[in-house]
Amino acid sequence: MYLFVDNDKILKKYAEGIHMYGLMILLPIAFVVILLAICFSIVKSGNNFRDNSKQIINGMTKSQVQSIMGSPSFTKTHQDGSVEWVYEKSEWKGFLRGGTMTRRMEIVFNSSGVVISVGRNQNCDRSGW
Repeated sequence: MYLFVDNDKILKKYAEGIHMYGLMILLPIAFVVILLAICFSIVKSGNNFRDNSKQIINGMTKSQVQSIMGSPSFTKTHQDGSVEWVYEKSEWKGFLRGGTMTRRMEIVFNSSGVVISVGRNQNCDRSGW
């Protein structure tokens, strides 16, 4: 007695199994690649703040500073007529890198609107303001 085996059905089932196995491998890899791309874009945005802040020097005008840094987080006017602009940028670094990191930059303009002092990464405590 002969047994007839339908080779087409066997090959079709085998091909479906390989296809599902391939998807099981490719989907997690695609997820990791997308996650890494998001992480690198976040890190790059943090570098923009740092790179831009390095361009600010004494003698610049308010308009020059604003064109590089944008609008300040908050401002303070001193009794002598000078104005202080404070820029803060917080970013999540992850649990292993200390959580949230806040970069801070303080720029003081004289009464004519020219930079006379630049401070970077100082204490972010606003008490007394």
